[in-house]
Amino acid sequence: MRIVLLISFLSSSLLANQESLVWITPQCLSRSSTNSVYLMKDKQGFFALDKSTHQVKRIEPYNVSEPLRSMSVEELTEAFSHGYIKISENEQGDFYLEFIARLAGGGVGGTAVGAYTGKFVVHFVSHTTIGLIAWFTGPAAPFTAASLEATFITTIEAASNVGALIGGLIGGLFTGPV
Repeated sequence: MRIVLLISFLSSSLLANQESLVWITPQCLSRSSTNSVYLMKDKQGFFALDKSTHQVKRIEPYNVSEPLRSMSVEELTEAFSHGYIKISENEQGDFYLEFIARLAGGGVGGTAVGAYTGKFVVHFVSHTTIGLIAWFTGPAAPFTAASLEATFITTIEAASNVGALIGGLIGGLFTGPV
């Protein structure tokens, strides 16, 4: 009952110039923000509805990050496909809004290809280097190759895991969601 009255109050007092009020859904807010606040925006600015006290607080423009401050309602709606809003509150109860852009990436296919490529490159370079070193030893080449492989196999495997990690991160970043 209180929320219905609050919504009707908001629609009559805040939106006297016939602007539509936009409720910002919890999916567009940071996870820690969604527990206690509903966020609204109209042409005049941002408002926070505290879920526990059911009070509406105007968020002053200087407490809103620059990208959010200058966005229209339409631009804000489009921006949520590229980021979310982080809400923080200080001891006095003032809210601060910050737009956090999501990084591109996260493609599963690119991550897998990048990981296998990174691992392969490290193994290829390492074993080729061992083969070249062994080749220069002449007739002792098979023994040199075997001893170098036995000596460095754990180091090569650890390095290839790092190569797989780096390759997977790069591949996932460049491919995006698949």
